[in-house]
Amino acid sequence: MTSYAGIIGKNHTLSRLELTSAWATITHQSGLIVFFQNVDPDHLRAGLTKRGRVVSSRELHEELEQKQPKLVGCDSKSQVMQWKKQYDWLKRVKIIEPIKTDLEVKTKGLEIICLPRDEYLIIDHYQNIPLYEAIDIHKPSSGMTVGMMPAKLTHLLLNIATNHRNQLQTTHHEPPTIWDPFTGFGTTNMIANALRYNTIGSDLHITEAKRNIDRRSSQSFATEQKITLRKHDVTQSFWPLFSHADVVVSEGRLWPIVTGKTQPNTLTHHVGQIVSLYQKFFQNIANMGDQAPSVIVMTIPEYDRYDGPQPREILQSSAPFAPFAPSATSPDEVYRRKGQRVGRRVIIYNNKIS
Repeated sequence: MTSYAGIIGKNHTLSRLELTSAWATITHQSGLIVFFQNVDPDHLRAGLTKRGRVVSSRELHEELEQKQPKLVGCDSKSQVMQWKKQYDWLKRVKIIEPIKTDLEVKTKGLEIICLPRDEYLIIDHYQNIPLYEAIDIHKPSSGMTVGMMPAKLTHLLLNIATNHRNQLQTTHHEPPTIWDPFTGFGTTNMIANALRYNTIGSDLHITEAKRNIDRRSSQSFATEQKITLRKHDVTQSFWPLFSHADVVVSEGRLWPIVTGKTQPNTLTHHVGQIVSLYQKFFQNIANMGDQAPSVIVMTIPEYDRYDGPQPREILQSSAPFAPFAPSATSPDEVYRRKGQRVGRRVIIYNNKIS
């Protein structure tokens, strides 16, 4: 059985969840290296900064002789110097920390990480940083300064959601349609499109999403899959406009933005607004009945230095949420960005409404 390993990102819990949602068996973890089996590695492109196959010294020797790379990067200086003496065709070696990526080795060479028990990790895939930069930084309208969900986290949540959907519908092989009911700047829609899913984005205001999505047609990551934008309020009925959406992936509502100057009573008011909006959202999902999406993966704000109950705690004890409670999970890990008082708690629902 082929064994794989990868360097896990800073969101350890979500990265491991991505693996297990794809039927991966995590055998063990050593530091930032997680080892797993029973998975198609092509499904894993977000939570791991780099990944590859675990091989023996004999298998590594055979692969090196076959590929004869002119450049090899490794985390062990003594090992690469030994290879340089052993292989005449190896012209250059570089020392690379496992948590870092060397662009030259990534594009022109081969990266190898030394493991215990005379085993090695041959890196064959890296995170798609150019895709994330194109969506987070280079699009016409960006919300990164106000806390917009980064493309990398969106990608990870999309993988978790679609893997859960595949588990629920093992006999249904058509790609799901992804719906973001809080589309904002269109990040989810652009990542979903790059992954070759048809996608729907809806929100009260879709001007910024439209600007970004219109531009995507000139980008290398754009695919022929359809992106549909609709101006829609989540407090209004979802049926029948969104009855063909299979999976919800969304940042949810992050506004209003909270800063160090936000007063406690103002923050309490914000929490009330957030909870009310999410309650109406889940009530409208429940009202869709059998036409509701099969999986919902989204985030809800969680505030630093706030003594009151967090929005998730209030939401999960409320009546509109009750039909979803039996299948609801929420990892302990909260996604946070440096310098911001608001984080994101991920909530996952396999939508089997009772």
